Amino acid sequence: MKLFVFPGGIDPEVLAIGGEPVPYARTDEFAATTLESEAWLLEMLECTGGRLVSYTASGTAAMEAVIANLVAPSDRVLAVEGGTFGKRWVEMLRSYPHAELDVVSVPFGEDPDYERLERMIAGGRYRFLFLQHHETSSGVRFDVPRLGAACAAAGTLLAVDAISSFLADNFSMDRFGIDVTVLSSHKGLCLPPGLGFVALSRRALEQPFQKRNAYFDFEENLKSLKRGHPLFTPAVQLYLQLHKRLEIIRCRGVGAVVADVRAKAIEFRRMLAAEDRPVIARTPSNCLTSFNLRVAARDLVPTLTAEGTYIMPSSAPNQVRVAHLGTSTVEDHRQLLVRINELERQLTGARA
Repeated sequence: MKLFVFPGGIDPEVLAIGGEPVPYARTDEFAATTLESEAWLLEMLECTGGRLVSYTASGTAAMEAVIANLVAPSDRVLAVEGGTFGKRWVEMLRSYPHAELDVVSVPFGEDPDYERLERMIAGGRYRFLFLQHHETSSGVRFDVPRLGAACAAAGTLLAVDAISSFLADNFSMDRFGIDVTVLSSHKGLCLPPGLGFVALSRRALEQPFQKRNAYFDFEENLKSLKRGHPLFTPAVQLYLQLHKRLEIIRCRGVGAVVADVRAKAIEFRRMLAAEDRPVIARTPSNCLTSFNLRVAARDLVPTLTAEGTYIMPSSAPNQVRVAHLGTSTVEDHRQLLVRINELERQLTGARA
């Protein structure tokens, strides 16, 4: 099976844990692994003095937890909508009773007008800016450090969805001026789905938490997690798989992991350019490459799937996305493109 999707190929040592008996969670041993995982993740995120809230939930749930706990009804907030996941921030923000929400829409695959955003932030009107580091639907990577500097100067808190960019692109909460980072287990972390994370900077921890629900409540979750115990019943094996994955990353080094993903992305895009296939994102993340097939994705992708090769279609009829995470190799990517070419020829020949 060849996986150019989320999650990608998972480390064999991590996968093996999923087949082991499930241990009891309320033990000192489990608490120790949870505490160590939090410390390691905060270190990798470069979040000095911060805390990590973890949930047995999706990344979308972690996004909603941020809004439920940190955005007060009187706040004015700004959100960047550059694709499916930027739209998700907007839809969630509109579902809570806020005084004012301003949305900056960005054409699909394009960079935002950073000068305009900087001017808007500089006015000091916004308590929060919400955006993606990598808009996974198009492949574009936004300039978070630039916007982080503008937010810091204006006193605006910056919340970033880094679910697919973490461990694919360079990332630092301290250096980029990020106050809140959302992660999930199955994209950049390359684990099975089911865990959502919110990393809170020192400044975010100083903010008053809203009391809107029980499951996502930051205050109660942080109290319990301080002892190493998730507040509610955790997905035990996922937490153990997380610990093993982080251990592997620490042995390799974050820089080496990012460099491996970057190398696969660069080489795949070089192969696309040689075939005159443009990349959709103007400023792409290392995480994935989005491009157009020469036939409809619905005609080609099912054949790949039947052969055990998985890529991601998108909202546009011909668009597909190929992820560069996990255990895939440059040769795997080369063979994928060879097979795509073969199927395109077969499909276009059948119609001739």
